[in-house]
Amino acid sequence: MKKVRKQFSNEQAKVLKRIAEHTMYKDFKPLLLGEIHTPISLQRIVAKVLEYYEISNVEFYSNRREKSLIDARRDYIHLAKKHTAHSNLVIGRCIGKDNATVCHHLNQHPRNADRIKIEQV
Repeated sequence: MKKVRKQFSNEQAKVLKRIAEHTMYKDFKPLLLGEIHTPISLQRIVAKVLEYYEISNVEFYSNRREKSLIDARRDYIHLAKKHTAHSNLVIGRCIGKDNATVCHHLNQHPRNADRIKIEQV
């Protein structure tokens, strides 16, 4: 199949040239492929926390109050708040908790959140 190159009209080329010569774009440098970041999902944060604490989904989402589970949930909340723009309500609902629980955990110090690596893809 033959590729068709779209050509700009003279007017369109003049407009594009004027835009490119604007002082706002004087120091413009395109992003390299490795510099393009996608948003981090709450599910990816949950997966990293589960991997770090070596617990299952069922345990993490349960209502049990064992210290290791509470620490895992607390670290998830701190990481979600740090790496996403989601509200406390959305962060809490992702793990079956409410806004008050998220606020409570944010007032506490995280246990191992600094050791859990969350990479952007």
